[in-house]
Amino acid sequence: MFYAIFRELTAFLTLVWTRLRRTGRENIPKSGGAVLVCNHLSVWDMITAACLTRRPIVFVGKKEIGSNPFGRFFANAVGAILIDRENPGISTLKEMIAAVEQGKLLLIFPEGTRNLQPEKVDLLPLHPGAAMVALRTGARVLPLWISGHYEPIHGLRIRCGEAIAFEGIEGTRKRDVDLAEAQIREALLRLRQSSFFN
Repeated sequence: MFYAIFRELTAFLTLVWTRLRRTGRENIPKSGGAVLVCNHLSVWDMITAACLTRRPIVFVGKKEIGSNPFGRFFANAVGAILIDRENPGISTLKEMIAAVEQGKLLLIFPEGTRNLQPEKVDLLPLHPGAAMVALRTGARVLPLWISGHYEPIHGLRIRCGEAIAFEGIEGTRKRDVDLAEAQIREALLRLRQSSFFN
């Protein structure tokens, strides 16, 4: 209930304030688990991603979000999964896998932190969490790309691409995870490039 109200309110504010343009919404499955991977520009990115669908999204965020009462309340209310970026434990991975297996949409920012210089660096190095969850669940992985600025003058855009068709992956070994991670990166960068022309 809280998520639905929070999503409607913040989505409305985001759409009005940033003149948000959304493309590829039809790629979001209407049911079933999926992993959403997105570049990371702002703390507001999770709200921008939520503008793509009315389905609840389980956000994966840094554990520091829960370091104060408001952050803990928010994380608990929206069902966020908080991760220790310095020492990610197996329990967090299991929690993410469980969310997808329960048919939920899981949003991961594989860069692990905000890219503060997107004009100079397209995409920071990726962490393997998204690839590991994808391979262990077999769920579809959808790339999202946010471009623009969180300002009313410049406008903002989020684009959802088609599910990534992983190739050459046979299991969940380190080689497979590394290959999946590279293909996620390629898909994100292709989506970034296509955003300039559509």
